[in-house]
Amino acid sequence: MTDLAAIVKTYAGLGHHRTGSTKDRATVDWLETMLQGMGADITRHPFVFQQFDAHATWVGDHEPCPLLPLWYAGDGDLNTSELHIDSLDADGNHSPADVEVRLQEIIATARRKGAIATVVATLCANNGLCAINRAAGERLDFPVVLAPGGAVAALHQGTPELAWHAATSDASAENLSASFNPTGSGAPPLVITTPISGWFGCAGERGTGLAVALTTACRVGAQHPVLLVLNSGHEIGYLGGHRFHEGLKGPIGAVLHIGSCVADRTAYDGLTAPSVIANTNLANGAVQTVQDALAPLALAPQNPEHPLDPASWIGESQIWAQDGKPMLSIAGTSPNFHTVEDTVEACLDADLLETVTAALVVCAEALIGASGV
Repeated sequence: MTDLAAIVKTYAGLGHHRTGSTKDRATVDWLETMLQGMGADITRHPFVFQQFDAHATWVGDHEPCPLLPLWYAGDGDLNTSELHIDSLDADGNHSPADVEVRLQEIIATARRKGAIATVVATLCANNGLCAINRAAGERLDFPVVLAPGGAVAALHQGTPELAWHAATSDASAENLSASFNPTGSGAPPLVITTPISGWFGCAGERGTGLAVALTTACRVGAQHPVLLVLNSGHEIGYLGGHRFHEGLKGPIGAVLHIGSCVADRTAYDGLTAPSVIANTNLANGAVQTVQDALAPLALAPQNPEHPLDPASWIGESQIWAQDGKPMLSIAGTSPNFHTVEDTVEACLDADLLETVTAALVVCAEALIGASGV
């Protein structure tokens, strides 16, 4: 029996999981070894991307808070106190489009004031420094540095001076796919997909979903062909997912997308309703099976209004939407989402991991049934 908690602990213990980093490569190596032990057929899928290498530090004695450059915002070197201090909402109630609009407003204000860089406090549930996903194609030509939401007052004290460096270079990363029971019934496989990269340790955001995905694939794969797709590139526009899908050969039967925080206890604890949502294009008896399976988690699956429109889905499920296959996507946020505080100690609940896995095994079987194979 798979030790789900051990998977979360090992994953988080590898370090910060940014795409193409040494930790990202170590994660792929570890997963390959584990999946080989499960009896799966493994394939690595390399892809190239524009890697953003940046750091920002305070100069002198005034160091109000930690900093993280916004990815793909500016390039070069700066050492300046000509800063515009601002803030933006970075919680789960604000979409990427909302964040983008706010960033453009902040940059316009900074330029109007004659600043040459901006430090932006991220207002999120735990008042920490909340990283913001950003694709290479969303470049900004103005340096933006993120800071904790709780540091707003400190940032406005004195005259902080910033040292900042950013550069972009060609790099590579890898996706990993694993086939379970590939010729068992001759039917097209169920795709189970989850991301493996992110900003920090990502114990709840990524680690819990990875544990659930691996275990669900192994259990369902004992009876039906399963293609487990583990994508890097999540935090840079779901790039690994796009690259894998572009290169996919052969038919598929259905898709189970396991996204962020699916078994993070802080996404469920003390809430009237979980901050996790489920979307599916299933209907009739299949959707009822999914509803019943997710009911112990207080999750009620919703049908997207436009199921072939990627914008109606969340995360990497957007990539698979236009295929029109039976699909279920489950993903959410937590108070520690995209922050360094997303740790094993904060998120781990072994019983919840097993409950979510058991539910998604049933959902996977419903997807297979709906695929008609």
